[in-house]
Amino acid sequence: MTERKHPKFTLEADPTFELPVLIPRLGLPSAEVQVTFKARSPEEMVALDKKFREEKPSDAEAVLEVASGWSLADAFTADNIAAAQAKHPGFAGAVIKAYFREYERVRLGN
Repeated sequence: MTERKHPKFTLEADPTFELPVLIPRLGLPSAEVQVTFKARSPEEMVALDKKFREEKPSDAEAVLEVASGWSLADAFTADNIAAAQAKHPGFAGAVIKAYFREYERVRLGN
């Protein structure tokens, strides 16, 4: 029987993590983009959720709050995020949902 190897657990967490995000496209299959997300403590996540509900940031502002990079050749900027959202209306929602879904998965231990 092969033993599964797990990374060594440490108290320090990485400041970022990467996830593949499926971006819905009109009339085409979804496309995968690797997104680098910002890690936050549970308290910081509560504050971020409150900020999103109270301040209602633009799509680009919201994505910049949760992410710090992507696998696209284009620079990760507010203008390029806005362009991605304009051309693919589900872009920002997919990125934000992936971020919060990952925190929920970890919180529940799944």
